Amino acid sequence: MKKVVSIVLAVVLCVPTILLADGMDRIRRVNTPCRGVDSEDVKVSRSAITMCGNLAVLEATALYHPDLGTRFHAVKRLKDKNILEKVRALVEKIKPKTAFDKKMKPHLLKLLEQKIGKKKAVKKEAPISVADIRKMTDIGQLSKIFNGSQSFEVRLAAVKRVVDIFSFIDCVAPDKCDATEAEKSRENLEKIRAVVIKAIPLIEKLKAIEGKEELLAELRKMEVQLSPEPGEEAYIDRELLLEEVNKLRAENNLDPIEGYDERLDAAALGWAKMHFEKQLPALTHKRKGSTPKKRVLASGFQTDGAGENLARPIMSNARVVFTDWLSSESHRENMLDGDWTKMGVACVYAPYAKGGLTEYVCAQVFAMPETE
Repeated sequence: MKKVVSIVLAVVLCVPTILLADGMDRIRRVNTPCRGVDSEDVKVSRSAITMCGNLAVLEATALYHPDLGTRFHAVKRLKDKNILEKVRALVEKIKPKTAFDKKMKPHLLKLLEQKIGKKKAVKKEAPISVADIRKMTDIGQLSKIFNGSQSFEVRLAAVKRVVDIFSFIDCVAPDKCDATEAEKSRENLEKIRAVVIKAIPLIEKLKAIEGKEELLAELRKMEVQLSPEPGEEAYIDRELLLEEVNKLRAENNLDPIEGYDERLDAAALGWAKMHFEKQLPALTHKRKGSTPKKRVLASGFQTDGAGENLARPIMSNARVVFTDWLSSESHRENMLDGDWTKMGVACVYAPYAKGGLTEYVCAQVFAMPETE
């Protein structure tokens, strides 16, 4: 009985002592003054770091302390994986100068691996030739190559290929493709936009490469075309469109359109903007008494007649818009009317149509000067 009482008394007396000791240890850890915060000049000792309760000092020690043994003890007490990743990157570069550090480096790296996991192996990209790039048609693949680790020559070739493909995006209008095709075209346009925005400042910094200014000019056009404001006029390659129209007219033994007239451009822009402002669900040539001829006359261009083509493409690309009009019998007839001598064109960014297939409203206006 005396033995039992003695044991109980011993436990009762010892437990508070143990708890007190543990509490004092915690207090010492928190209050221990440690030097070297956020500095490579870390002077805290190995024994002191085991008692240090200052997180900033622990991190600084793990990152910069010249003694790998001290770093080891600091790492044991850290949990932030971002800091530990930085520590690992620094330790991997260290060339140990002492026998102790040579012995400690693998132990420290093993501890870091246990705390944050194995380092992911970086896969090296297989080399790609410029000739391979010129055959590619996948925008996603070209985007990855541009953003990857290939040679600058190959990345530049990827940008040029993206510019080429931009003119031949599938799905030119809502009635020419289904929702799946339209979504794919949209995704491709977003990928192209990302490449263009990143490529422009990169190429601007180059001192001299063949065709630099021409490539930059094309990329800047694309940037404007891919980033318009709703309701605002969007860029379209006017010269290319005129070239395509006159090529079609030449094939049909017709005189070419002489060129653009700014008054016809204004008439085209006004009617395209009206579709956005009124949120019209369908294209129309007449509304509340307005007709193509009346709009041309209102612009100040005196004429005996006028013609108009309208389109709702997913992008204001001249080749895409021309292809859209060419595939429609009535629009084709307008472009092949032998009476026209002048032309106007404008596209407006109009992201309002149901189903999300329509992005732009483009208008093409034809007329001939009034005969006396």
